[in-house]
Amino acid sequence: MMPEGEPYCDYRMTVRVEIPNRPGQFARIATILAEEGASLGAIDIVEARRDKMVRDITFDALSEAQARRVLDRL
Repeated sequence: MMPEGEPYCDYRMTVRVEIPNRPGQFARIATILAEEGASLGAIDIVEARRDKMVRDITFDALSEAQARRVLDRL
């Protein structure tokens, strides 16, 4: 358990991604975050069309290097 008032991450990032509007596409993003040890935060739909989804995804990383690895894979 974290002490009250202590931050649990050093880097909170929000990225906008455009993905095909097909089953499993968001799961691919969630898998990348999990594999890199980042924590998934907010997920906001910016645009929804028949062929694509645009989402803002917020995630928490423990270091700049971890955040960069996630961004490089997205």
